[in-house]
Amino acid sequence: MPRFLRLAAALSLAVLAGGCESPTTGGAATRAPSQPAYVLPAATVTVTNSGGYPLVSWGALTGATSYTVNLITYNTANGAYQSRYFTFLASTTGTSYLDSAHAYTGVYQCDGAEGPDGVVRGHWYEYEVVSSFPDGTSSARHYAPIANALCRVR
Repeated sequence: MPRFLRLAAALSLAVLAGGCESPTTGGAATRAPSQPAYVLPAATVTVTNSGGYPLVSWGALTGATSYTVNLITYNTANGAYQSRYFTFLASTTGTSYLDSAHAYTGVYQCDGAEGPDGVVRGHWYEYEVVSSFPDGTSSARHYAPIANALCRVR
């Protein structure tokens, strides 16, 4: 067996066995501890009518340090998804947010009138609650019943 193949085989075995030595210290190489493999819990989100405005609520999560509430607007063309954008609404340590900028309509999606190009543009809304933990975030969504009353409801 050629010398370079013997050397490559020996290095491969050393790496697999964990016996590599640091060239600067002569000691065993240290390995970073592996990250725990788990999923952070997500809040259960509800939306209710509170005086004509949507009240977004969720249960407190053990270990969560704060919550961020976003409004997601999805755009459609002839009923097919086209794009979305996120609007930051609030950051809180509490477990609810009153969206006083939007009226509660009970409807989360709608289609507009047909445009001159023959395309019916529409949209739907969702609230997103992002739970922040010391080691990451999780999110949960719920339909946002705030569609414009002028839209044709599907």
